[in-house]
Amino acid sequence: MCNYMLLLSLSLSLLGVVAVPGGTGGFLVGSYLIKRLSLTTEHQLRVMFFLSIVALGTMSMFFVQCDTAPLHQAGPAHSRT
Repeated sequence: MCNYMLLLSLSLSLLGVVAVPGGTGGFLVGSYLIKRLSLTTEHQLRVMFFLSIVALGTMSMFFVQCDTAPLHQAGPAHSRT
């Protein structure tokens, strides 16, 4: 299927190109900050909880601003004549 002018294989490849380096970078930056700031386990959990709340808050803005996409074949029924 070709939504948004991209083939499924290309869109999944682009997702992988963005997600894998993003996850790796986040892991490395997080590890550096834990070591640099000498965070205890309790402080690590507090930071993780705070950043999760921030991420959920920013992610919810997408649902507020964007319209729903029209579904294929969701219109009125057509006669078969």
